[in-house]
Amino acid sequence: VSVSVQVLVAAVIHQPRHEIFAALDNVIFLCPGGRVVYSGPTCAAVSYFESIGYRLPATTNPPDFFMDIIAGDVAPSATPDSLVQHWEAAKAGDFGRQWLFSSPSARPAINGKRSAAPVWNQALLYLQQCIIQQKRELFFIALDMGLVLVGGLFLGVAFSDHGFYGYSAPLPEVVWKACPGKLQDKCKAPTQDMLPTISAMVGLVMALCGSVASLRLFGDVKIHYYRDRARGSSAVAFFIGRMVGHLPNILLWPYVFLLAFYPIARPGGDFGQWYAVLLCFMFTAASWGYLISILFPEKLGYLAAVIAMLGQMMFAGSNPTLPILRSTMPWIAWASDLVFLRWGQEALYIVMVNPTINADPSAKRRIEDSMRDIRGYDPDNLVLDVFVVVLLGCALRVLSLIHI
Repeated sequence: VSVSVQVLVAAVIHQPRHEIFAALDNVIFLCPGGRVVYSGPTCAAVSYFESIGYRLPATTNPPDFFMDIIAGDVAPSATPDSLVQHWEAAKAGDFGRQWLFSSPSARPAINGKRSAAPVWNQALLYLQQCIIQQKRELFFIALDMGLVLVGGLFLGVAFSDHGFYGYSAPLPEVVWKACPGKLQDKCKAPTQDMLPTISAMVGLVMALCGSVASLRLFGDVKIHYYRDRARGSSAVAFFIGRMVGHLPNILLWPYVFLLAFYPIARPGGDFGQWYAVLLCFMFTAASWGYLISILFPEKLGYLAAVIAMLGQMMFAGSNPTLPILRSTMPWIAWASDLVFLRWGQEALYIVMVNPTINADPSAKRRIEDSMRDIRGYDPDNLVLDVFVVVLLGCALRVLSLIHI
């Protein structure tokens, strides 16, 4: 709490657990009479007492050990007066110059022997912590999965073919050329095209679920990380460990969504292609969640995530379309290229329209021309779309790492 709100907290505590003791930046030990026997960085306390002849046993809690020293229960037995004298001498000597009157960056490793563990070892430790945390939060994980499932069911029913069929190819050239002048543009369009709406709504649901559900990954442990960072832990190790621990959730979310959506809506396209595109959606939506949880306080994180996803819908190309956006707002149309929903929706559109092209090769040119002219989509961009979505997700994760 003190880190998140940037206030100084002073507390009186007696023989805390090791986890609580390690969370303190500085500590003061008092002997009977209220005299100081140590006042300095928590991480240097063990080093100081070792320097005056008290070596911490491997299986002993440091606060308990320090209290036993002050009580005279540890050999060599010391009186309060002698401990106070040791401390006064230490303040005036090398210990004071190294630990009390220097900047944290200039302080040596404790006893000159201790150093941070290798980055990959730290990453493994943070991965284990992430797994343990998620085991304790199974209810919230199940709730996230449930929301994704409900979203799939809702959209599946909304876009099932009981009310309409999603797509019909444009009319042949000989037909639309017979239309009166200004109507030719409408005649060249697909006679029925619900694919932009389907791709927009699916993308929005996945973006909202993925970003909001990912807020907990870093938002709940920022304070613990700041404590570890003060002791030399690696930001890269922390970030990698947490991300890898969250990967199973990202892999499951699009699958759970499709289990409900795909058999009900029966959209065009292969199930594997749908899963691959939605997996990229979730990867980047989760990246947004990471960045928002780091930049915003917990109470504002959910609102910020929703606003970020809805704001991007304005430039995603569903409505207004990309050609309209470029012609009416050319000064800001470039923003659509930085919106992962724009590339993801194009990928979903291509996946859904491909079965119609395969079923009627003669309509291929008409369909591709209408995609370019009306939607601003390139029918050959599926691989590029997926690549850009992932690339934007990676960029967001780098920004998260920088700001953590």
